[in-house]
Amino acid sequence: MKKYILISLLFHLSFFLVFSSINQLGNEKLSRIVPVTFVATKTSLNPGSPIVAPKEIEKKQQKKEEKKVEKKLEKETEKKEIKSKIADKTKKIPKEETEDKKNSIEVEKTIFTENNGNPEGENEAFQGSNFMADGDGGYIALSSAGINYTILNEVEPDYPSQAEAIGYSLKVIVSVKFLVGLNGEISKIEIIKSHAKLGFDEEVKKAIKQWKFKPIYYYGKNIKVYFEKDFVFYPK
Repeated sequence: MKKYILISLLFHLSFFLVFSSINQLGNEKLSRIVPVTFVATKTSLNPGSPIVAPKEIEKKQQKKEEKKVEKKLEKETEKKEIKSKIADKTKKIPKEETEDKKNSIEVEKTIFTENNGNPEGENEAFQGSNFMADGDGGYIALSSAGINYTILNEVEPDYPSQAEAIGYSLKVIVSVKFLVGLNGEISKIEIIKSHAKLGFDEEVKKAIKQWKFKPIYYYGKNIKVYFEKDFVFYPK
């Protein structure tokens, strides 16, 4: 019995020694553990993109805003320039100024044609059958066809008092031919279709003598022109 008791005591002692050594080894390992700290860092949305400092991002944003402002200013200046050009084009010139300019241009044209004439094509223009040479080196047009003219004073003949007194009841036509001079005066009055009775022809001559034309020019040359006119008298 004593042997068994000694053996059991030895076994327990050995077991206790082994267990105590194991506890010491575990405490040493625990004492060697190093505390680890975790630091939170911002991750970019694009993992593959390079990391950019906040200051550089702010500078880029400022540059973008500056470029936007510059573009707006450029557009505004362009719009102002376009508006100013349109305003200049749409400015209305007073009627008086435009009329004065037109009148001055017309006066210059008439002065030029009167003084200088139009030598180019002049000979061809006056070679037709409608023109004849005048004794003073000018030309006379046998009719007013194709010639521009302006009547300054036009007078209609009066109904003859003799025909009115007797109650003449017929329609009368008197045709007259007359020459307009260089200054627009009337000369060489000739009755082509006459009604000499009761004073019709005389009334026509009286009226034609009072007519006045603006000097007539053809191809820049002052000319004389023959005209023919029919006057119709209706009974009163």
